[in-house]
Amino acid sequence: MRLPLALLTIAAAVTAAPAMAQDSQLEDFAQAMQDPFTQAQYAEIGAALVAVALQVPVAPLAEAVADLPGGERLPPVDPDARVADLVGPRGERVPAVVQRELPRVMGAMGAVAASLDATAPRLRAMAERLAHNYPRPR
Repeated sequence: MRLPLALLTIAAAVTAAPAMAQDSQLEDFAQAMQDPFTQAQYAEIGAALVAVALQVPVAPLAEAVADLPGGERLPPVDPDARVADLVGPRGERVPAVVQRELPRVMGAMGAVAASLDATAPRLRAMAERLAHNYPRPR
């Protein structure tokens, strides 16, 4: 269950990456990740995406893997099998877990971004001092 949550967290970060391009926008990203409305939206979208992914037929995926260079022939797969069938009964809970946990993860991402935003000027000053005190050899 951690993999879908991790993937959705990465997707949320990538989606918001343009907001992190400049220090002044890092604070905006932090605020967005900590906004309950934004978190609820991502949680709902994430749960829906995971629910759809669980319905993906497995047989075409197995065939595609076998067709890759160096791909192995996998054991025969039921042509009607879905990802949810392979995950088992616990898979039914995954969308609900994503919907419940993603806001917490996004809040943590926002806290990290806020910390980076607060730390960035000091890190930049330290880098400038290091560059001045220890010039690159020529």
